[in-house]
Amino acid sequence: MRYLIFGGPGIGDTVYELSLAKALKEMDSSSKVDLLIHGDKTVENIIREILGCQNYIDNLVFLKKGNYISIFFSLFYLIFKRYDYGFSCAPNFYIKDTPVRICKIINCKSVVKYFPKKSGNADINVNINNNIHWLKQYEKLIQALYPSVFLDIDVFDKASLQSSFSCKFKKRITLVLGTNAFKYHIEGRTLTKNIKEWDVKRWVKLGNCLSELGYEIFYMGGKKEKIELEIAGMVNIKNRSNILCGKTTIKESLSILNSSDLVIGGDTGMLHCAAALSVPTISLFGGSDYRIYAPYSIKNTVIVGKCPHAPCHFKTKYAINCFRRKCMESISVEDVINVVKEKSW
Repeated sequence: MRYLIFGGPGIGDTVYELSLAKALKEMDSSSKVDLLIHGDKTVENIIREILGCQNYIDNLVFLKKGNYISIFFSLFYLIFKRYDYGFSCAPNFYIKDTPVRICKIINCKSVVKYFPKKSGNADINVNINNNIHWLKQYEKLIQALYPSVFLDIDVFDKASLQSSFSCKFKKRITLVLGTNAFKYHIEGRTLTKNIKEWDVKRWVKLGNCLSELGYEIFYMGGKKEKIELEIAGMVNIKNRSNILCGKTTIKESLSILNSSDLVIGGDTGMLHCAAALSVPTISLFGGSDYRIYAPYSIKNTVIVGKCPHAPCHFKTKYAINCFRRKCMESISVEDVINVVKEKSW
């Protein structure tokens, strides 16, 4: 059997798409599973790095955003792959029933999450509750074909993640600072809003407090977080050599997570990766709904910010007019430290 998964652009999306691929491979090890992504070059590079640390997805097919010649040749390539089924639960393919149309073009059956006026003439339309966890949504998708199948997120090849970061002398806590913004489409405009971010000064204070408790602290994030630390708080960090924001590849980041005793972060893809590596996590949630987006792990502890309108992810009016992230501001450094002490990490 040959399967095509229509993937989302995020790191967290990829973790759950890998869980779907893993289930398909475990049913039949000879089956072929490919992942189809739509986005820019940065997204492509990130996803390719992640796929270098797993054994379930065979090929990545990338539809380059805005490059219609590339998209045409990619679709031409897909026709000759002769897929049996295409699965879609991915948000970036919601518009204009794209997965169903592609499945028709490449002559395979479509199994898609049902969206009013967006799923088109799918072969199998699956009614899925939007308020259940993301992993469970993918599970409902595959169960439309194989009712007895259940998903898990043990998807990475841990043997490939051994590195110099694995050598340590204290208990290690990794702080993941980066979170992505949501896009809202209003009256023909696209507004970008980050409703998931915790203030960088609080991350610095948290790291210093945990360091005083005897933990080795790593700071992880992208170039944006590196700049924020330089502006707001790097001079106050006690061990600057452990500031890895903007300095590591995806594989190196996964290696750091794999060697950590605890990972703390907001609603971010790297926290899902930590959960997939069976590392305990503490996740900070406010604007997005932890019931849908929290790491799917019994080792995850959620701290939820308090605000009358939280979570506001699906409440566009509140999300775009929120300038202080009151829900995230309501989570104090002491709240996080208390959970660390309570769990005895």
